[in-house]
Amino acid sequence: MVFEETNFDLPLLVFIDSNAFEEKNFSFSCDSMIKIMEYCNAVQIKIITPDIITTEIRRRIHRSANNARKTIKNNKDTRWNIRLLGHDEEVWSKLKQANYYKELESTVVAKYDSFLNETDAIILSVDHVKPSVVFEKYFDIKPPFEIGDKEKEFPDAFALESLLIYAENTGKKIHVVSSDKGFKSACEQNQAFSYYSNIDIFIEHVLKVVDAVESGLIDECHEWLHENYNEIIKQIADAQSNVDISLNTQWGRINSKNYISFETENQAVVEIDDTHAVMTGSISLETRLDVEYETAGENSYYDANDNLVIPIVDIHKKVDVFLRFPFRLVLNLQNGNIINLREITFDIADKVVISPDDYAEFDIRSEP
Repeated sequence: MVFEETNFDLPLLVFIDSNAFEEKNFSFSCDSMIKIMEYCNAVQIKIITPDIITTEIRRRIHRSANNARKTIKNNKDTRWNIRLLGHDEEVWSKLKQANYYKELESTVVAKYDSFLNETDAIILSVDHVKPSVVFEKYFDIKPPFEIGDKEKEFPDAFALESLLIYAENTGKKIHVVSSDKGFKSACEQNQAFSYYSNIDIFIEHVLKVVDAVESGLIDECHEWLHENYNEIIKQIADAQSNVDISLNTQWGRINSKNYISFETENQAVVEIDDTHAVMTGSISLETRLDVEYETAGENSYYDANDNLVIPIVDIHKKVDVFLRFPFRLVLNLQNGNIINLREITFDIADKVVISPDDYAEFDIRSEP
């Protein structure tokens, strides 16, 4: 499946894993989380999270509060070592209270729930994930499962499948923020996901996206593609010259092929830095073929004695077909302006078999 959403299609869909919140100490008032909420309010990003992960985050908050209680309890006789807390008797007496940590847990959970509400997060149910799909990855040791203690990855596996289903149903790429190795491996193997190891790296990416959109550079890339039709058709012709196209008919052959026109589809800027911009999409190439082949004639029948169909007629005609394949285009940039074309590549199979049907469409990428 081709995902129409790209890294530069606002709002960006983002999934923030539990470990990313934990790395921020579940602080929703830190600079990073405030920035995330600002992006949500500006409709520049949209948070999406499976319900199994929201449960996991609440569990981690409980565990963190419990660990804090144990740490204080274990250091009750050496409180001077806990960042000088012993100098503040009021704080120390509060920390020693048994119910303080339950109240702390409730407070942080309430802030997390408020975060989800204020950002209008999309909560996905994992009920629609087929267990058979998850178990297949489990037994094949596919990400997020790894050799060893694989059972602990089941929640992540169900979370990933629910995200993938959403991406496939909407055609939208999902940006995954997680330090988990299993999540990283899964994202690297699926074009539905883009991976970021922490929240701050994702925020930096959003800054680049917003800047590129607001500067008009995205629109300029699309305009360049439209204005350089002749250059692109020449590149397409060169790429097609070595492709072996044949007919799926008896004694069929293609005498000649001529490229009439092409259209780009699902084109989008997917990467920008100081030196270059990358566009991807697909091309629909209208091609006129001069073909010859044999086919059964009118009122034909099978002659068992001669083991053939009678009568056979020769067909010689011209057909217009549409050949579809992906492209990747790189433009050189300088000071935020397009300088020239660095390269354009096409994903086309070496051998293509088609039927001689007028206006038929054929996906001829190397791995359709």
